[in-house]
Amino acid sequence: MELPEIKNMRRQIANNIISKKIVDFRLSNLKLHGGNIDDFKNKIINSRIKEITVLGEEIVFNLDSSFWLLANMQSTGFFVYVPVNNTEEFKYIRSEFIFADDSKLLFIDSRGYSYFKLLGDKEFSKEVLSIGVDPLSKKFNYSIFSNLFNRRTTSVKNFLINDDILLGIGNIYSDEICFEARVNPIKSVKQLTSAETNRIFKAITKILKKSLEYDGLDMYLPVSNKKIRFDRFLAVYGKEDENCQRCRLGIIKKEKVGSNTCFYCPNCQN
Repeated sequence: MELPEIKNMRRQIANNIISKKIVDFRLSNLKLHGGNIDDFKNKIINSRIKEITVLGEEIVFNLDSSFWLLANMQSTGFFVYVPVNNTEEFKYIRSEFIFADDSKLLFIDSRGYSYFKLLGDKEFSKEVLSIGVDPLSKKFNYSIFSNLFNRRTTSVKNFLINDDILLGIGNIYSDEICFEARVNPIKSVKQLTSAETNRIFKAITKILKKSLEYDGLDMYLPVSNKKIRFDRFLAVYGKEDENCQRCRLGIIKKEKVGSNTCFYCPNCQN
């Protein structure tokens, strides 16, 4: 799951659970970092959720017990708010937050690779300092972005998907960003012109904000009220051997970049 889906998920659940008191916490085959199930229960139960934020690829629950619960959802985990008297059944429930009004927040993951972390204030402060730049933050600007290229020689593709540099872009969005910017994803960042760097910066903002508007990708966040999702707007990802929808001359190519694959048009991304 990438940044647009995570921010959309935060938005979907925040209005329903802020200030609610947690009276029970249940777990089923979910990895825990920072303690065992008893530690989690002792620090979570009877606390209230003060705020929900996003930190990289994690949703963060700020509890009034002075602890921070971080949910790393990997690619298949997501939260579902279940109001009182809801009878809908869900599969692959990994955890349940039970609130005082009998409503619930379920964490669902079909593959089970997700995990929760529980941190104190000091540990959380260190965690914040250890991650890359949030490209959907209001503080993200061209000056900050261009400085990230200093002394780097990696490909544009690997630069964009590196969470130590930029948070939550990932494989799919990186290909769409490079296509929008008309830049070959295999090209070294050292070889980029200032015009190309500027186009990539603008493309990051445009692609991620558009995905945010359409609740992201269905494969990452299946829970949505939107009839049209960002999947509809994918221009190159997964379109190997198809005609480029922009130039109509190139054939979309799939190529390995290190351990990752990328999709691009060799005609208009050069």
